[in-house]
Parts: sequence; C-alpha cells; structure tokens
Amino acid sequence: MAAASLWHYDERAMRRLGMLYHLLAFALLYGGVRWLAPGAEGRVAALLAGCLYLFSPTAVRTAGAVMPHSLFVLLSLAAVLLLGKLRETGRLACWWCAVAVAGLALCTLEVGLVLVATLAACCWLERKAYSRLGSAAVGALSGAIGRGPGGDGPAGVAGGAVEAIPAQKPACSWLT
Repeated sequence: MAAASLWHYDERAMRRLGMLYHLLAFALLYGGVRWLAPGAEGRVAALLAGCLYLFSPTAVRTAGAVMPHSLFVLLSLAAVLLLGKLRETGRLACWWCAVAVAGLALCTLEVGLVLVATLAACCWLERKAYSRLGSAAVGALSGAIGRGPGGDGPAGVAGGAVEAIPAQKPACSWLT
C-alpha cells in the first residue's frame, strides 16, 4: 500500500517529457552534425537538419504524445551520428558507444533490431578496417560478420593494442 502511494501517474508531466525528448533530439542532431562537419557549412547543415526534424509533420503531431517513440528517435540519432564519427575518425570508442546506444534503443522499442542490423551491416562493410584492430571482441565480430561472398573465412586479428581504425577515404566522390 505504501509503494502505491509513492507512485503517481501525472499525464501532464509525461506529455512534457515527450516534448523534452523532441528538443533533446533537435539539440543532438544539431550538435552531432556540427561535430561531424565543423565550419560554416556544418553550421548551415546542422541548422537545416535540426529544423527539418523539429518542424516535420510527424514530430509536430507527436510532440505531446505519451509514447516511447520520441526516446527511440533520440537514441537512434545518437547511434547513427556515432557511426558517422567512427567512419570519419576511426576511434574505437565511437563504435562501442554506438553499440551501447543501439542496445538502449532496442530496449525502448523492438524496432531497434533494425538499428542493430545497421550496426552489423556497417561492421560488415568495414570488415577489413575492423580486422586490423587489436581488440579480440571486435576482431571476432568482424570475422563472424565479415565472411566474403566467396566464403573466405574470418578476417585475422592483428596483435597488439591498436586504439583506432585507420581513417579511410569515402568510396564515393560526392561524400568528400
């Protein structure tokens, strides 16, 4: 009985929290794009991306709704931005943070399996770079996912402690 008196469902507070998630997602999107693309062009791109998200019909309609989708969007944005930073810098910390955030997104909604599949696809596409890591866990993951179409076995794991994936040039010229 005492525990029931401590819990009070306040719908107004829940709706405000839903609006807070949208504002946090805007801030994350703006800051993440600025993090990925510094300079004047990055500022314009960040403002455009943030405003497109914040004023999209879906975000406007669901801003005051009581549902977990806003938190899922926030976590998914964080994971994708971390994957972008991993691709740009090759820092292993970005990979592990993206995996942790994708796990939180999966806990929020079951649609998070798509985000986990995205992480696996990124690992498969970058399997040669990941195979040079000194971490046995990432090397095993890249070996399990990174089997080529010809069945050429798992990628080898380099010895020693390597802290970063070597930065690579994008394959497409329009990404430069």
